[in-house]
Amino acid sequence: MSPMRKVNQSIAAVHNRRMVLNLFRRHGILSQKVLVELTGLRVSTLSNMVRGLQARDLLRVVGKKTASTPGKRQVLLGINPDRGAVLGLSVSQDAVQAAWCNSAGEILTQQQIPFTAQSEELPKALAAVVGELRDEFETPEMPLLGVGVGSTGVIDADAGMILHSIFLGLNHFPLRELLVAELDLPVFVENDIRCATLAELVRREDTEPCNLLYNLVLLVEDPRNHLLNAGVCWCENDRIYRGNTHSAGEMMADPFSDKFPELVSDDLALLADEDTSKPLTSSLKITLERLADGLMRLVDLLDPAEIVLGSNICWANRKAINYLGKQINRQALPIPGRAIKISPALMFCEGAAFGAALGVIEQLENLLIQDDE
Repeated sequence: MSPMRKVNQSIAAVHNRRMVLNLFRRHGILSQKVLVELTGLRVSTLSNMVRGLQARDLLRVVGKKTASTPGKRQVLLGINPDRGAVLGLSVSQDAVQAAWCNSAGEILTQQQIPFTAQSEELPKALAAVVGELRDEFETPEMPLLGVGVGSTGVIDADAGMILHSIFLGLNHFPLRELLVAELDLPVFVENDIRCATLAELVRREDTEPCNLLYNLVLLVEDPRNHLLNAGVCWCENDRIYRGNTHSAGEMMADPFSDKFPELVSDDLALLADEDTSKPLTSSLKITLERLADGLMRLVDLLDPAEIVLGSNICWANRKAINYLGKQINRQALPIPGRAIKISPALMFCEGAAFGAALGVIEQLENLLIQDDE
């Protein structure tokens, strides 16, 4: 076998293992028969792959499917949740959202912790938070395997570096390297919006790859409720686009400009209210219209199938979501048959922390699924 062919086969094997693990994480329990249908892989190829993942302790048998006809029952498999725990942290200006998960990516507990550390204090302050959570939740049977961090700003995930963050006051800051030195654990660092997108992808049960634009909008409550900043993550075929300089999706808005009006607490409560009988306030309408102005340009550029709305509040008001969608579709290029779907995120405040936990899980799994045969 030529070296090039061997390398290509090795890359394909790792890709297929990652695809299978992602399917389990999205759908939970699956049989090999269903896996064949979802992946299109040959039965023999998939059987060998599943055995390898079981040998690596990544998959385990969870039962057998009840047969409707005589014959051998299908074995049901799932990701092994007992290898250990992972911790996802989402860092903002004044708090850390924490998600303590098992190795199958199931949230065991979550907390919001007051947090004010910035600049060079960040690694030690985060290590202190991790230490407090380990004291509370870690057990000998479920040791902490790694920590994921979702941070504001431009993040080079490969290097684990904060390239630029206004809110944290950091530039070219090697957060992963410094946090690994503090914790002596594997660390994953990524932009918070991309972490939230990872959480969105896993929470969905779509069988088809997603082509979506995840939009994260932060609304501050004190002293003024303005649109503070907005960012997006472009996802095509379940793959996140990070850009040439890792800055794809960074969008800033001046909270003290007249572009976005001041929102009162009733406006924020209305956004989170499922009751659509109440009329939208003028200030909320203007905010949605301004948000549509920015998103419309991205719609024409990227042509997504869907825009997902996340935030530090809940977008539960269907009337507000429909109003935003109407503004976007009205201003976008009039492509026949095109109607951009607007959806609330499946996770809100906890989404970025959960996505950070998923990121470190994938990082740990990648060490085990490399082709070493």
